[in-house]
Amino acid sequence: MKTKSCWGNPPSRLYHFINRLPQHIHDVCIVGCSDGKFVFPFLRKGYRVTAIDIDKTALYGGMKQRPIERKKIEVLKYVSSNTKPQYDQLPTEAVQIDGLWKRCKKEHLTSNLNIIETDFYRDPPNKSFDVLFTSCSLQYKTNRSIPLEYIMNTLKNHVEIGGFLYMDYMMPLEDTHNWKSDHFFRSDQIKQFFSNGWEILYNREMHRPIFEAAHIDRPEDHFHRFGYILARKNV
Repeated sequence: MKTKSCWGNPPSRLYHFINRLPQHIHDVCIVGCSDGKFVFPFLRKGYRVTAIDIDKTALYGGMKQRPIERKKIEVLKYVSSNTKPQYDQLPTEAVQIDGLWKRCKKEHLTSNLNIIETDFYRDPPNKSFDVLFTSCSLQYKTNRSIPLEYIMNTLKNHVEIGGFLYMDYMMPLEDTHNWKSDHFFRSDQIKQFFSNGWEILYNREMHRPIFEAAHIDRPEDHFHRFGYILARKNV
């Protein structure tokens, strides 16, 4: 049986990336794996996956708060502002989630899975990987006390030569916003971290914020602006 992440389905671009991986790729690391949204596409293809997160509930199951289901979601219109926008928090209800490990057991995928409950940027594993993937883990509040250059170097240092670093990263809703921390990349800023032996294969950044409805761990409707980068380590 196939299971589903509490945080929805992975984007189609991840499947396109996996389907084009060369044959020498075997070991994958997902930083900020949660309950497996980005883990399962690799496991189902037979890759060995190291899944890292600090959220014990997401890893092993337990109770989470989610917004009470609404019959209709009214999409907010983004309004430009020099101050941080505030949106009303919705009422929530407690729900039981399986977590990554139980989901893997249900799908009989535990043999290729290594779960590590840790903070990757403060206590990374003592090995490198053919593929390292992370989705917006740089912008977690717990990481904002860590210099951005250190975070990026920690990610890059755990990629094997010939391997890939694939990142989703968050951007301020507008480049001029100074109320977003420096860990939110401004336009084209991320490219400066991929010189000296790295080759950027793909980089796309949104120009306009997109609406996202309230979800587990964030009980208010909100806006995001994302960038995506895929880079190969050649030296």
